[in-house]
Formats: sequence, C-alpha cells, structure tokens
Amino acid sequence: MNSLKNNQKLKVNILREIWANNDGSYIVYTAEKEDGTEMTVNCTGFELRPGKTTVVGQMREYKGQPSFKADYEEFDSNSYDSKFNLLCSIEGIKERTAAKILDALPENNIEVFYNKDAPKIKGIGPATIEKIHKGLTFLRENKNLQNLIALVGQGVGNKNLHALNKYLLDSKIEIDDFKKDPYTILIDKMGVSFKKVDYLAQNKFGCDTYLKSRCLFLTEQIIKAITGFGHTYTDSNSFTNKVINLSLNPENLNSLLKDEDSRVIEDDQGRIQTKAMQEAELSIPRSLKNIEEGLSITNYESCNIDILVREYEVKNNITLHGKQKEAIIESIKSNSSLIIGGAGCVDSDTEYFNGLEWKRISEYQDGEKVLQYNKDGSSELIIPKEYVKYPAEYLWNFKTRGLDQCLSDEHNVYYITSKNNLNKKTFKEIKENHEITAGFKGKFITTFCYSGIGLNYSEWEIRLKIAIKADGTIRNNQTGNCQIHLKKQHKIERLRLLLHKNNINYTQTNQKNGYISFYFNFKTSKIFDKNWYNCTKQQFEIVFDEVFRWDGRQKLLNDFSTSIKENADYIQFVCSSLGYRSGISIQNRIGKEKINGYEYKSIEYTVHYSIDNLIGLSKNRNDRNNAKTKINKYKTKDGLKYCFETYSGMLILRRNNKIFITGNTGKSTIVKGIIYVLDKLNNTIICTAPTGKASRRLAEATDHKAYTCHRFYYGEEASIEGHAPEWQSSKPTTMIIDEFSMVDTILFFKVLYYMAEGGTNFTRIILVGDPGQLPSVGAGSVMADIIKSAKIKIIELTNTFRQAEGSNILKIANMVRVNETFPRIKEKDFFVSIPPDLNGYILRCFTHQRDITSDLDTLFDEFQICTSSRKRANEINEIIQAEMGNTQFILGKKGAIGWGIGDKIMNTKNDYNNDIYNGEFGRVVSLKYRTSNMHAFEDDITIKTSEDLKSLYDSKIFIKNCTFQVYYSGLYKTVNYDLDAAEVENFQLSYCTTIHKLQGSEFKICVCDVSEFNMITDSRLLYTAITRAKKQFILLSNGMETIDKIVINRLSSKRDTLLLERINKVFE
Repeated sequence: MNSLKNNQKLKVNILREIWANNDGSYIVYTAEKEDGTEMTVNCTGFELRPGKTTVVGQMREYKGQPSFKADYEEFDSNSYDSKFNLLCSIEGIKERTAAKILDALPENNIEVFYNKDAPKIKGIGPATIEKIHKGLTFLRENKNLQNLIALVGQGVGNKNLHALNKYLLDSKIEIDDFKKDPYTILIDKMGVSFKKVDYLAQNKFGCDTYLKSRCLFLTEQIIKAITGFGHTYTDSNSFTNKVINLSLNPENLNSLLKDEDSRVIEDDQGRIQTKAMQEAELSIPRSLKNIEEGLSITNYESCNIDILVREYEVKNNITLHGKQKEAIIESIKSNSSLIIGGAGCVDSDTEYFNGLEWKRISEYQDGEKVLQYNKDGSSELIIPKEYVKYPAEYLWNFKTRGLDQCLSDEHNVYYITSKNNLNKKTFKEIKENHEITAGFKGKFITTFCYSGIGLNYSEWEIRLKIAIKADGTIRNNQTGNCQIHLKKQHKIERLRLLLHKNNINYTQTNQKNGYISFYFNFKTSKIFDKNWYNCTKQQFEIVFDEVFRWDGRQKLLNDFSTSIKENADYIQFVCSSLGYRSGISIQNRIGKEKINGYEYKSIEYTVHYSIDNLIGLSKNRNDRNNAKTKINKYKTKDGLKYCFETYSGMLILRRNNKIFITGNTGKSTIVKGIIYVLDKLNNTIICTAPTGKASRRLAEATDHKAYTCHRFYYGEEASIEGHAPEWQSSKPTTMIIDEFSMVDTILFFKVLYYMAEGGTNFTRIILVGDPGQLPSVGAGSVMADIIKSAKIKIIELTNTFRQAEGSNILKIANMVRVNETFPRIKEKDFFVSIPPDLNGYILRCFTHQRDITSDLDTLFDEFQICTSSRKRANEINEIIQAEMGNTQFILGKKGAIGWGIGDKIMNTKNDYNNDIYNGEFGRVVSLKYRTSNMHAFEDDITIKTSEDLKSLYDSKIFIKNCTFQVYYSGLYKTVNYDLDAAEVENFQLSYCTTIHKLQGSEFKICVCDVSEFNMITDSRLLYTAITRAKKQFILLSNGMETIDKIVINRLSSKRDTLLLERINKVFE
C-alpha cells in the first residue's frame, strides 16, 4: 500500500497473465498501451481481467524495460468488473451465472437486457433473463445506486449497498467524495468490517495509506488484535511496538490518541483500550449502581413472597429445598443479584432409561428421551429440559442390599416419610441427618408404573415367545424352526397348551435321557430386544406371569437367571414397572465346572425381585458392626458429575443394576419460581440468554418466552426510532439473563444501556450463571469480576468445584489451562498422534467412524473434526467431501468449499424465522425443483442422491424454483430454503470447522488438527477444543514441539480487565 504521491494513470489493454507467486498475491501481466507498444503491469493484492482498463500507480523499469507498478484499478462503469458487480447485485444471480452471461455477450454488453427480447444465452433460462431485465431496468432508473454497485461490488453485501446509497443521497454526498474517505461511513454507519473497507479503500479506491480516518480506525484494530483473547486493554509499550510493526509512524501516536475522533484512549497509567470498551467498563458499574439504588420491593410484596413460593410448590407438585427457596426469595427482594452454582448430580456409572435400553448418563446424546417419574407414581418418556455435566472430583456413595447411589451434596433426593408422604431434601441435608441421629428414617422409592404403546402380539403369542427364550433353541432364524427339550411334566403340559393356543402344529420325540423334544415353526428370537419395552402394563403382567414358569427360574420364587444381559435388563424393568423392587446380580462362571462335568461358557445374570419396594438407610444387613449404612466419599472416575432436568423434578435411574427414583438438577426450577412469584406480584419479566440455543433452552425450561440478548437490545434500539418491540407494551420491570458466564463486556453494556435508555422501565436484574464454565468468547470476564467485587447480591447454590484428575481429557485440559506441557500419550480417551500424512490420517479417522456408525445423522452428531484456521478447515472439508462423493449444487465463495446432498453443513447466522441459531449442524437431505414445462398442479421434483443430482446437471434441463432441504437432527426438524435466497450464504461445509465455531458444542469423539502455530493458536484455544470431547479426543499435529508451543502460549490464560477496579470505585 502506497501514498498517492507521484501516482500516474495508464490506459492499457491487459493481454495475459505471465507470472504469479504461490498464493496469487503478486501477479505480473503483459499489457498493450494506447500507442500499441507492450509492457508489463504488476499488481499486489488484486487481479486484473483481460481487456481495456485504467490502472493507477508508478512507472518503473525492470531489466531495462518499462514496467508499471499498479496500486489499484480505476473505477470504470463500463469495465468487466463493474458489469459483473451489477449482475451479482440482482437477487438470484450468482457469480458463476454472472460470469457465464458476460463471457457470452459480445464486448460484455449488458445493455441488451434493457429490452425484453434479449438474445438467448446457452444455459440461461427465460426466468433468469427476466430477472436481469427487471434488475437492470431498476438500476438504470436509480443511477446513483447503479454507479455505487458498479464501484463497490458485493464486498459489503447487497443490504448495505442499498443502505449506503440512501445514506449518501440523504446526506447529499457525491460518490467521488465518498471514494476519497469511505472508512467512517462504511464502518460506523453501515457496520462493515475494517478489513473489508480497507481492502476497498486501498485496492479499489486508491486511498492514501496515511489517511487520517484510516489511521484512527487502524489504531482501534491494533487494540482489538492485542486484546482479542479476552483482555479489555493493553499497555502502551505493546501498542507502540505493534504500530511500528505496521510501518505507521509512532511519532504521530500522541496526536492520534488525543484526536477528538480517536477510536482508542489512554489513561494516566498507560493503559490503552478502545473508546467503546472504556465506555462499557465505565458504564456497567454505574448502571448496576443505579439499579441497586432504585425502588426497592414494597413491604406488602415482601410479606407475600413466602406465601407465593409455597403456592408455586403446590401448583407444580414440588418441594423446594432451602437453597432454592433462598435463591427465589433473595433475588426478588434484591434489585440486582447473581445466582451461581452447579447442579445436583450423579456419577458417570449411573444409568438412565431412554425407552430402548439403559445407558450410562455420561453417554447421553442430544434428543434422547429419559424416564421421568411423576408424583402419582406413573412414569413417562420425555426429552429432558436440560442435560448438564460439571467438574466434580468427589461425590458421596452409599450401598445397601437394594440401593447403590452416588450423589452430590446439592442433589435433590425424593423419599417417603414415616407418614407415607412424598418429600424432598438435598443429599447434604439427608447426610447430616443420617450422621447426627440414629439414621435417616426416610424410605427411597425403587419402583414405578410404566406402560408402552403395546406389542402387536396376542397374549398366547407373547407367552410362547417367552417359553422359547427361556428353554428353547432356534435352529433357523429365517423359517423360525424351533426345538425345546423338556423333562418336567408341568412344563411339558404348559408348552402343549401354548402351542395349542397358537394353533401351531408340532412333532415330539421321546429321548433316551427322559427328555421330550418338541419341534415346530414359530418366528422369534432368544433375546428380549428393544421392542419389548413397548409392552402395555397388561402385557408386562403377562410377561411377568409367564417368565417365572420356565427354566430361567431358580429355586426361590423371586429369582430369575439368564446368560443374556439384555434379557436380565428387560425382566428387571418388567418387575420394577409392576411394583416389585428388583436388582441384578452377576456371576462370572466362565470355566467353572457344572454338575454334569461340563464347563460353563457364559456369565450368569440373576434378577431378584421383592414386594418390599421402599428401602431405607437405617440398617445395613451386610455390616454387623454398624447399625447405619455408611456414606462414603467417592472419587469420580472421569472427574465429572451429570444430571438431567425433568418437568416433574424426578427421574428413574439405575446404578450397578439397582433402580431408584431420585430428584434432578434445579436451576431452571429456581428461575421458573422467580418468574411465577414476580408475575403474581404484577411484575413483567424479560428472559434473555447470550445465544440462540441458550434462549431456547431457557424458554423450554421455564414456559416463558425468552430472547437472545442481541434481539433484546436491537429491539430497544428500534424503539428509540419509533418501532416498539413486542415486549414494550407489557412494560417489563425485571430482566433475567441466563448463562451469564457467556456474556462479554460489550454485550452486557448494551443490555444495561437499553434497559435504561429504551422504552422500558426496568428496576431489577437477575443474573444466572455457573463460574465453572468457560468464559465468554468476547473480551472481558464480567461474571468473575462481579463475583469478586461482591457489590451486588451473590446467591451461591453450591460450592465451587475443582477439575478432576481421573480422566485424561480433563487431566490434560487442566494442564493446558495452566500452560503445562504433557507427554505424547495414547490412551483410550486421549490420543496424541504425529502422523507423516496428516490428511490421510484424518480421512481414515472419518471413514472408520462412518463405517461403524449406523447413519449419517448419528455420525454428524457424535463425531467432529476441528482445527485452528478457516483455511485448514477448508482443506480438510475438501478431502472428506471428495471421499463422500457428493455433487455440489452450492459453490463456495472466497476459498470456502461448496456443498451438496448428503453433506454436513453449519448455520452461521441466527435464523429467527425458522428457530435455527448460529452453530446448528444439519444434513442436506434433498433438492426440489420444477421444469419450465410442468403444470401448476404437478408436485415439485425431488432429488435425494448425488447420483441423481449429477444426472440432472448432465441432462442440461432448464429448472426453476429450486429449493433445498436441511435436516437438523438435534432439533428433529427439516427446514426448506430457497436456493436463490441470500440465506444460502449463511451455511458452510462443516465436516471440519474452526475450534471457535465449536464453542458451546459437545461431541462424543473429537479429532483436532493443530499442525499450524500462529497468533491465534494458544492454550485457551486448545483447552476449548479438548473440552468439546465427551468420550475420546484425538490430537494431531506435525510434531510435539508445535503442541508444546501452543500449550505454553499464554495469550489468554488470564484476562486483564478494568471492570473490577471500576466497580469498586463506583460503589465506594
């Protein structure tokens, strides 16, 4: 980039490109001057197209021959690029189509489209021609917009171009004057990024490198770059060094910092920050103090809170424990409060039932159901409001003959009192009661009522299937050829009855050993598969009655044994659902000798059941020296605790094959209680969260509408201009912000600002967050600073939990967090590899996981590749897409990779119309279109495979009204998108994404490529990547030295902010 001094204009005809460096940033062309002589033209940072143009720069010599160093190409409304920009500005005309049209027209003459009878162009249909005609006609009637589009192109977006045109016309600014200094208008008024504006200004408009506005904006960019990893300020030395590195004159720094239009500011201690950040860190303390000193709750309201809390408990069939009540009451009584703490949870060995099987809670997948227990004893499968996991080094474990539970202090425990009432306490309260008395007297529930949708079998079909599972052999699964050998007379008679009831012909043979062998055909299997859990209650009773008539039964009437684990799980479930406490004992008898001399070849699973279904802690029959069951401190295996939040507050879990009913996490219960009480006190509430996903979870959990923080302040901003948002009519007084740990300084400032300046009248703010979670992606550590200041009411639900050391994932994440290097380990949950062929290794990881996964949606939900840069992500995506063999129908822009049917894509922008938020992953499932000769009553043609898509392309049939469909498996919904709409730009191919894009997401397996070391690859980035993996993390690089560099890179291990200092000062 050069100054405009000594610049010359040169009209040339670009003939051809003769040389370019590897990345295409420096290109040399052969050009013909007006006098017919040839010369070279070289460009840095931009390209020239063959044809006539005017370039601006300096004439030089190279090896004695004239050579022109072009700084930029002068704007020419008749140039190829100008016409290209005009076509691309028309809705539905993509770059590929625009180039195809221009290349087909003699002298690129687009004026032919001003007439409706424009010439036909091969591959361009009449509908497209009509669009171009209308678009260019509109632009011809709006000459200023036409010139602006031709000049700027699509670099700033169509919406911004129209807004810019209106602003220039309203402000009576000529385009030529705008070209001289576009920085302030485009950045401040239009919100375009500095990088985009600087490219236009330097490479298209030829602005001076030392233009004052550019220097002012550039200083702001320098601060943002230095503080881009969470800090809100930097010191003057770091700032000066960066200025020198960018070839700016450090002598002008003082004048730039003191300029009235300066974008940055320095305090008396040499700390420099952007003016926007300074305003935020100064404003937040004042806003909090103003709220704190505002109108307090009235005595009448205060007196009624306890009554309303009790009313909330009764109406929701719950009992709040002490900390929960305190959180509701204190947050309502306070003008500003912060509720912090994790959730009551269980360990990783605890299992949940998802309708098909028991699974470890640590292996839960989004969208799975869990078995909720209701107050009336019934149960139902639901998608939980929330699934949580938090760091926890220790929990508490107790075991009795019928119980085995591992719980955290704050976990809600339901039990039956001595008066046969259902009650709830935290486990900490139960433990204390148990220790200081003769023992906790409550009884734990171990059974439930459950009924599925039913099996399409008659009673006698069910009974015969059970007989075969217990004592039969299936000789041919295809024909259902079965045989059963029986000796006991009551079983022989029973089988004959079942065969008769099912109208089945059979043959029988008397064996020498006294057995009778029955042979018949009846299709079934030896295993109670997942479908059997769909039994109705009546069918469960049939199963229970029949199964204990057969050889699965032991001597005692309440035991059942089998060598098939699935069958033991199912029979236990049947018993528990019918009111019998049931457990499973396991005996590894493999290799042991039978009575007849043969060896056992299988493990024995014995299901025990009892009518005694309420179990207490007062006595432990296995420990004669103690009258009370011991509650022992338990070190968690993976350093985590887990839980669900259900609508009833109760769920059915299992640990070590013992089923129990318990409570669940209660954070949303508290927020819902706050909303209930405030509503009864005639307060209107606005619920917000920093992300779309978080706001959706909050709305589902509280049954109250919730918004993103951005949507709130944009709505309030619009109200100042006379466009009131939907919530203003209700005159809200209370703001609730959930997931507050994710809120950065600027975002919190904007919410507080519009709470005070918008059309609302807020008097209370309630913040809810967990300090154990990762900090905000944006700058600042707002929640930590507020907690340290202790200037507003802090309501702590639980203690702060430490990271554990039992899991390699968590162990190494902890080491990375404190910049401690780790060895090259290869354990099952954490695997470090330095392969010679990185791309090949990544591809093998993907194909292996694909081949062992049942379907693409499961693969996309459970497996993710990530890396540090967009460029590297694009390289990996291209490799995997080639392996998938998907035909692209969307072409990528600016280095991105296109995508097609079957590809994994990510939505990169909040889509409020479809309730799809930034970061949602989806699968492209189909493409729909119509042809020009189709009748209106005919359905769209649907393409669901890449092969069919390729065939469509090869056929060269003219198609119109194209849409594509994306299935979001995590949301159980399919969304239809217009192929020509601007929303297409909001998707990107996502087999591999940047680590930043995965913030807030989790996957069963995560493969991370950190082969690049640059200014953004620091310990925090690697920590974020590691903590995305729930079960296995595979770390790849080109050497351990690269990994070590990243680990010890301390760019963001500590966030430097001024907020805490300023809060303390304001509240003095």
